[in-house]
Amino acid sequence: ISAHLGNWEMVALFFPLYFKVPITAVDRQIQNRIINRWIRRLRTKFGNRVIEKGGALPEMTRTLRQKKILGVLIDQGTKSSLGVKIKFFDKFVTATPATALLALRCKSPVLPIFCTRNEDGTYTISIEPPLVIKRTDDLSADLITNTQIMTDSIEKAVREYPEQWFWVHRRWRKYYPNLYTEEIVRRRRSRDRKKRLKREEA
Repeated sequence: ISAHLGNWEMVALFFPLYFKVPITAVDRQIQNRIINRWIRRLRTKFGNRVIEKGGALPEMTRTLRQKKILGVLIDQGTKSSLGVKIKFFDKFVTATPATALLALRCKSPVLPIFCTRNEDGTYTISIEPPLVIKRTDDLSADLITNTQIMTDSIEKAVREYPEQWFWVHRRWRKYYPNLYTEEIVRRRRSRDRKKRLKREEA
């Protein structure tokens, strides 16, 4: 697991170049097809494989059961219906339990890995020890507990390098909408525009 911290793209390229072992990374397709093709070529240049985030769980499961390495960025939120309620920086957020489910289902070790910038322009890749995954008879509780454990590891890294966190995602929007006044204004304008169009059509 990792986050949008420092040069996160370098982490995926590091494995096939240094360890001679490719990884499978999960990403989200970029709307601009030209940019998306360029980034895909970069991410797969040294033998890595990329799978699209939407509906990726079966392929992620197969990757781990084949004893291959899977890389996932987990510092963004998800839809409420698909997520679990945990804390990030002592505030409630919604997070996907998919990585926790994979760790439990495939009995896979989970290693936090980060690539941070140094003052001299070089990079440091840090591979943390495997997280201690909790397993009980209560799957629902385990998903929440382990998602929290993984998120805590992300928070620890962000606290150490806050200036390197690529924070453009409205992480606390669901539980603290007042933090995002521009989002409230945008949604209100969107609703007003839809109402106006309906009146004009009528």
